[in-house]
Amino acid sequence: MFNVCLPADHPINRDGVPDGFSPIYPELLESDVHRQMEFNPHSYLASSSIEKSHGDGNPSYVYL
Repeated sequence: MFNVCLPADHPINRDGVPDGFSPIYPELLESDVHRQMEFNPHSYLASSSIEKSHGDGNPSYVYL
């Protein structure tokens, strides 16, 4: 994953961006972004088919 609002050499895009990538232009305004809460506070998702594991200091999810 990468951030389309930031340049390719920004630290948040350290895992790489697609060839020929350039940040979105014109820049997004705060009014362009809509936030929606999908889950209520203190709720959780559970599944017997997903395991949480940590490797190399980065959290990842393994789908079994």
